[in-house]
Amino acid sequence: MKRIAALVFVGLALAPCAIAQTKSDPAKATTTAPKAPAAAKSVAQKEWKETFDDWVLACAQTTDGVKSCAISQSLSNTKTRQLIGALSIGKDKAGKLVANLQTPLGFSVSEGIKLSLDGQSGVAVPVKTCLPNGCLGIVELDQNMIGQLRKSTEMSMTLQSLQATPVVIKFSAKGVVSALEKLLKEGA
Repeated sequence: MKRIAALVFVGLALAPCAIAQTKSDPAKATTTAPKAPAAAKSVAQKEWKETFDDWVLACAQTTDGVKSCAISQSLSNTKTRQLIGALSIGKDKAGKLVANLQTPLGFSVSEGIKLSLDGQSGVAVPVKTCLPNGCLGIVELDQNMIGQLRKSTEMSMTLQSLQATPVVIKFSAKGVVSALEKLLKEGA
């Protein structure tokens, strides 16, 4: 039942990408296994994953031969298992590279999410929907952003608290270049 719920969530909410690995904050976070993306109507016949330092590439191939892959990093609190934030990158149905950002609940949805690389001004990402375990934003990655991602040493998403103060969630860039290259090589 848990697996079916996870596949439905990934298929409906994150379409091209899956929220996969949970990255550790030494004091507060834990690591969990990634769920590979799956098509909504087909059952995954083959699933595999590969770890690149702090990033995980997760792939699934359905019984009808459709392959879907995403790289991801997710942060959660070890004590409460509450989501801190997640970032995944994969291809949409048109083959364009997109980033999916998942935030915890309790933030100002109207302010959206800001995705930044190396402390730059960042790109605004509107919140598409909120579900019981967090809110989701999706942004297409253009060639400029992909180039910046390949050189970045830090990635972050900034949310605004209900008290109108910015909250920055930082992701590790360790392994993202290798994971991205493998994602692009897999072609799915």
